Amino acid sequence: MPAVNDLSVSDRERFLRIVQESLVIDRHFQLFLWLQGEFQHFLPHEIFVAMVGNFESGNVAIDMVSPLPKVRASNCIGCGFRSVASELYGRWKRNGYQLLTLAGELGSLLVPAKCQCPVAPMFAGAGTMLAHGLRDGRTGQDALYLLMHPEPILGDRERRMFAMLLPQIDFACRRVVSLDDDSSTSVPLVGQNFALSARELEILDWVRMGKTNEEIGQILNISAFTVKNHLQRIYRKMDVLNRAQAVAKLEDGGRRRPSAGR
Repeated sequence: MPAVNDLSVSDRERFLRIVQESLVIDRHFQLFLWLQGEFQHFLPHEIFVAMVGNFESGNVAIDMVSPLPKVRASNCIGCGFRSVASELYGRWKRNGYQLLTLAGELGSLLVPAKCQCPVAPMFAGAGTMLAHGLRDGRTGQDALYLLMHPEPILGDRERRMFAMLLPQIDFACRRVVSLDDDSSTSVPLVGQNFALSARELEILDWVRMGKTNEEIGQILNISAFTVKNHLQRIYRKMDVLNRAQAVAKLEDGGRRRPSAGR
């Protein structure tokens, strides 16, 4: 079993910061920032999938966290991801509930014609995946976590780090409320409540990831001025004053209101 003492001094400090940060996570946005922070130094990935529930009965909540556009559980459920979750759990069980390394072995379980995100190519053979989890004999609510990277860089070091960080991953994910139901996504998109258009939702999604107007414009192939105009309409629809309040209100499902006088 790997130990923290086997790490260099600088990596040991990073590891301890990751552990400390995991203890205060209780919202999706915090989970997203944690996974995209120093966690990437030890476990580089582009897609993180949490699967929690009773796999034997098929009652499993699936959640995806990724900076990639369109990588959302709501998109992937329709193209067969539940079959992937079931197959992964079966392999994990047959492997004695030990960590799995996979590459291009699950593509046939998806429905490519329906897939709307970069998940399918990774399952079909591009990149590498690590899967590991924890069993809960008391409740039957097992947890299985999947890390996906489009390049074959998840090797022995990452396997060791996954085993070391698994308790923190599990603790953080089980505290995120949205894992309690099947509607979970990487961040709750509440555009229907605010009558946001698909483009406005896309821009707000990039805003919550910390992108500037110029960066969003480059990503979407529009001008920074157009991005600013979209944001002004978003603010009016959401009844907020700035991007920070818009993201906060998005996370809170519309409950938050701007403070008076700000």
